[in-house]
Amino acid sequence: ATSYPELMESVQLLLWSLLETGHRGLAKTIALNLNRIMDLSPGFDINVLISRNDITVYPAGAKVLDENLVDKVLEWLEGYPEVGKHFHESLKIYAAKETGRYRNLLDNLRFSLEQMLRIVLRNEKSLENPKVEALQWLSSHKIHPHVINMYNDIIGRFAAYQNDAVKHNERYSPVEVEFMIYLTGTFLRLLVQLHREGATTKKAAGAKPR
Repeated sequence: ATSYPELMESVQLLLWSLLETGHRGLAKTIALNLNRIMDLSPGFDINVLISRNDITVYPAGAKVLDENLVDKVLEWLEGYPEVGKHFHESLKIYAAKETGRYRNLLDNLRFSLEQMLRIVLRNEKSLENPKVEALQWLSSHKIHPHVINMYNDIIGRFAAYQNDAVKHNERYSPVEVEFMIYLTGTFLRLLVQLHREGATTKKAAGAKPR
């Protein structure tokens, strides 16, 4: 590798090759050691996330945000493969610093959130349309009205940004991209948490007493 993005890509390909050839234990050991090395190496902002089915290399940002809005979200999205596919693709483009594909990155963020909303609301509406259903769904999960109103405002602006700055005009700037990744991670984390909690509650309510 002759550049930082090439190094990240090479490491990712090595780990994927090991996984595909049945050497998960070795891949996991390498990933754990890489994370220890990164913690001790200022200037190398790389995270290596080990999940049940994959090992992902991506650029590190703020540690607390990465842990909760990227690592944890990717882990949970294993149960929602269509959502995870798009969110993961965004991180791959960002990791490779492929600025020429940032539109694809932002498109994939939109698709991931849109697909998650379709799952929790059980419809096929686009991101702009399920406002009433989304607010009712949040309310049914005992979310505070002010948080619901905040969600309504932000999701509307998110959709408007995607339409104006990405879909039609491509007027986004590179500095916005990391912000949009974290914002999408925040949305996904909330929706997944509530959906999982709802599924757990229904399962417990339906369990027959012994």
